[in-house]
Amino acid sequence: MKSSNNNAHDLLSDYFLRELDDQELEQLQEALKSDEVLREEFANIARDEWLLHHIHSDMDQQYVRESKTVIIKPKRRVFLSPAFVAIAASLSVAFLLFALFVNQEKQLTRNVVASTTTAVEQASIAVISSIFTLPGDSVVANNNGHLRNLEAHSELIEGDTITLPKSARLEFSYLGETTTVGLRNKSQFTVSTVNGAKNIYLEYGELTADVAKQSEGKPMRLTTVDAEAVVLGTRFELQAKDYTRLVVLSGQVGFNSLDAQQQLKVNAGFLAKSTQSSDWKTQAFIVQEEEPIYNHTLNKKKVDEFIAIDPERNYIGFLRFDCKELAGPILEARLRLHVERYVNDFGGRGTIRLFRVSPKSTIHDVLESEMVEVDSHHGRLGAGMDLEFDLSSESIQSGINTYVVKLDKGGDDFWFSSNKGNTPPRLTIKLEGAH
Repeated sequence: MKSSNNNAHDLLSDYFLRELDDQELEQLQEALKSDEVLREEFANIARDEWLLHHIHSDMDQQYVRESKTVIIKPKRRVFLSPAFVAIAASLSVAFLLFALFVNQEKQLTRNVVASTTTAVEQASIAVISSIFTLPGDSVVANNNGHLRNLEAHSELIEGDTITLPKSARLEFSYLGETTTVGLRNKSQFTVSTVNGAKNIYLEYGELTADVAKQSEGKPMRLTTVDAEAVVLGTRFELQAKDYTRLVVLSGQVGFNSLDAQQQLKVNAGFLAKSTQSSDWKTQAFIVQEEEPIYNHTLNKKKVDEFIAIDPERNYIGFLRFDCKELAGPILEARLRLHVERYVNDFGGRGTIRLFRVSPKSTIHDVLESEMVEVDSHHGRLGAGMDLEFDLSSESIQSGINTYVVKLDKGGDDFWFSSNKGNTPPRLTIKLEGAH
């Protein structure tokens, strides 16, 4: 073993000349964490060694892991010519980082890398309970410029900003309580806490929440570009676009303008919008839910429990709803179809489209009718999941509403529950209007 009088630079030189024992490795790593000049010298030498390895293929390298540390350890030292060192030194820092720290997991200890960044570890405040994205998409958290991919069971930390791709859905739960928050496609939000109180900033998009009773004096606050919702414990929906809309499903929520000139108490069954007006008001709403009065798979003998969608066999879904007399202007409408398992099919994939057709269309003439596309979904859905289509106010009316569901060619067939199955299709309409 080397004497204790050897300094860090001696250890660094010896590291590339011979085997260091465990104590010497630990001393070197501690020195690298605290000495920026030493780290730079180490990186330069390691870069040269890496380049040499790729030119001299007979050079045998091994990797030694100590306390979750990966360090490159050549078996023998090969001295570089001045000309080669000059060429190697001209390579960019980006190439060094890619080659040394990414390629084939050749990287220094996580602690050494962390010491060269400005990342600040934050406390976890929530955990993702479910997440859905289309193939090829991902959900990324940005925390002061540091990015990480999110999956089910990933934790959300103080200051995370998350942007959802189109058609993505995410739900998370706060640690230590039953409060859950869900967000839909193309939403962007930031989670944080202030003195123990929960805060969410919704830049744009749509959010639903079921908030457990909060601690005295620490209400949950949700802000948008122009408004703030103050929550003690309730169920509600918040939408941020050109304006902010709050829909309260249970309990009571405070709804204020950010300049504090407008302050409302919104009770269950009421909604409120931010406006340019000097007088914000609440508006009652009602929810109308309908199951299809008739559904069928076109071009297939009737299968009572299922609606089959398959482009190869030309199976097409046909649904008819009787919405009777709608009681007021439509705030939103959604059609939910539940994916079922059928024989060996555990779900489907592809681009599935919802079309509105004439309410007078029948199963015999609907394919000759004019079809207006209402919404579409692209991706994979497993058995037990719901497919939700968003319907504009123009695509639904009082009385009979008829729709066709088709899957683009190349897709893998879907089997949905019918109105005689376990989870019937459901058309949910939210209307402005009195109770």
